[in-house]
Amino acid sequence: MKISRYILLIFIFITIKLSAQVIPSDSMALVDLYTSTNGNAWKNKTNWLTQKVSDWNGITVNSNRVTIINLSANNLSGPLPPSFCNLTKLEYLYVSNNNLSGNLPICFDNLTSLNTIDFRTNKFTGAIPPNIINFPKLADLYLTNNNFDQLPDLSSLGDLSNVLIENNHFTFEDLEPILGINNAQLLYIPQDSINFQTDTIIVIKDTATLQTFSGGSNNSYQWTKNGIIISNDSHYQGTNTPFLTINKLTLADEAYYSCIVTNPILSNLTLYRNSIRITINDTRLPQTISTLPGPNNYCGDLPAKIIASTDSGLPLFYSIVSGNGILKTDSLIPFSPGNIKLRLYNDGDDTYKPIVKDSIILILSPANSSMEITKIIPEKTGGQLLLSVPYQDNVQFLWINPNVDSTFSNSYVKQFSDENDEGVYTIKVGKNKCDYFTESFTIEISSLRTLIVYELISPDGDGKNDTFFIQNIEKYQDNEVHIFNTWNQSVFKKNNYTNDWSGEELPAGTYYYTIKIPSLNKSLKGSLYLKK
Repeated sequence: MKISRYILLIFIFITIKLSAQVIPSDSMALVDLYTSTNGNAWKNKTNWLTQKVSDWNGITVNSNRVTIINLSANNLSGPLPPSFCNLTKLEYLYVSNNNLSGNLPICFDNLTSLNTIDFRTNKFTGAIPPNIINFPKLADLYLTNNNFDQLPDLSSLGDLSNVLIENNHFTFEDLEPILGINNAQLLYIPQDSINFQTDTIIVIKDTATLQTFSGGSNNSYQWTKNGIIISNDSHYQGTNTPFLTINKLTLADEAYYSCIVTNPILSNLTLYRNSIRITINDTRLPQTISTLPGPNNYCGDLPAKIIASTDSGLPLFYSIVSGNGILKTDSLIPFSPGNIKLRLYNDGDDTYKPIVKDSIILILSPANSSMEITKIIPEKTGGQLLLSVPYQDNVQFLWINPNVDSTFSNSYVKQFSDENDEGVYTIKVGKNKCDYFTESFTIEISSLRTLIVYELISPDGDGKNDTFFIQNIEKYQDNEVHIFNTWNQSVFKKNNYTNDWSGEELPAGTYYYTIKIPSLNKSLKGSLYLKK
């Protein structure tokens, strides 16, 4: 530690000796400038710290004082050192297009001899020292492309020729006074965003107040959310003031907020606040959705009842994400077979978080779809009846015969014993408890349907041939029976004849009959004998 201090003292002594043509405070200020701004990395550091100060690149000396510094575009980086303020006879300062940063030293007010200050395209921050308004010789002030955020009232500087201060963070409070500067070139548009960019976390349902700091008179404000202008309502209040209040924040309030500031005095300038990012801390409890046991698919010809609830007790709402159908409250009405994706949801409340759950429902083909039926019908009793439909996996088949017996198979085999086995047979085909095919048909044995006419009537009450008897006529209820005498005169006529005419009112003799069966498109003719 002692050796390092000793070496530094020797270095300072040598430097002062080499720069004896300037006062020590000026030379030491330049040495500090070299050290503070990483002089070893400068593009041009010719003769610095090795020759007399007047020979150092960019330095002009007059009467033992430094009067000009011109180190523009020389790769200076870092802050100006406090000792820089000792250069009290400095008239021209050119350090543009470097990487100088930080606040100007407070003592910068001491440099009252300055005529030109060129800080363009650096990274300076903070305020321009207030005493700059007492620099009587100041003619050119170049501050373009920095991060300065405070500017004193320059209107009292009557000799100003150029004021270039665009692309900083000056507000209307800083800029309104410069309009009073006469005969000077003024460039102040645009300005970078004002105020600091911030991130804030707020508990859901709390209230937040955001602020824009921008001095000046008659300012107008307009707050935005993610770049979209916000309108004033019960949720957002103060949207046209420096203070925006957001009441009872929800998850939808997570966003980037900014403010647009305008001023009629500088009507061609618009200021934008750096964004405030709001993140919502959702401390509410989670919900779960429960559904009652039941099929996850439905027949296409029936509404599907949606039965679901939450453990929070909050009601659920439903929407169709994809698929063909409509919702009426909690009933799904499908329009066609296929998958329908339902969304069950609610927005929560002060205690519970929102919840969303999707569910797929399969809508099957509706009933009465077509299916080919094979029928092998015996010609007479004692033969075998065979009915069948094509087999399908995971499908239920149900056959119902006239005796209300049933069987589960895609085929049905029965020994046809007598006329009691004739009648209506039904096939029901279902899948996942949905009937998507049902058909009923009548099975008849042709031999049991043949009409046999008994052509003798003897109404003597012995139980034999007491009436005109037609075997199987009752199986054709659309029948029409007509009786004529030998002179072709009608003596009896009846529709839906039921073997009940005895001919008692007529004399014995030969008569003629016609039997018509419209359903069979068939007619029978013959004669009968009435015996008494």
